[in-house]
Amino acid sequence: MKSRLRKVLRDPRRALRLLWGMLLDGGLRLFFSVIAHSHRTRDGSVVRKYLSYGVYRVHQKLKLCLIAGHLQKDYEPKFENALFERLQDLRELGILKKKGAALCLAARLGAEVRAFRRAGFFAVGIDLNPGKRNPWVLPGDFHNLQFANESVDVVYSNSLDHVLDLKQFTREVHRILHIKG
Repeated sequence: MKSRLRKVLRDPRRALRLLWGMLLDGGLRLFFSVIAHSHRTRDGSVVRKYLSYGVYRVHQKLKLCLIAGHLQKDYEPKFENALFERLQDLRELGILKKKGAALCLAARLGAEVRAFRRAGFFAVGIDLNPGKRNPWVLPGDFHNLQFANESVDVVYSNSLDHVLDLKQFTREVHRILHIKG
């Protein structure tokens, strides 16, 4: 069992095939219980602890395959418009610059990148699984950003709940953000 799990975790395609097989058998909960332990806190939120950082990455990569249709149809257009309106509000309040470079972390299908681009920013995103035909979202991990020091004016993320190592995440964001960003 352990050797099979190691093979699955090294190859996301193999993991996806296993996952689809389990879905057909109704064993999705079993699959996720093998790779992570979940428990509810007093306030009702779910906290998930992964076996390793590699397992966490595989889980995040697989999720897009499961929810892409729902995201594209329902969530993405609404989120893009809501964020664009909020960016305009922040600009009117003098909090947000009129233009600059924006990096969107955990950008999935790119709604936040499109909102920043509509607002006049040069914007790109990163995600563990940016999906297909997604020109403005690059493969990347927000725990290890491949951008130069002080290279962006704005860092945006709607995924703080997915941060595995908060210290590493904040170090990376601080490192790439302009001093006046």
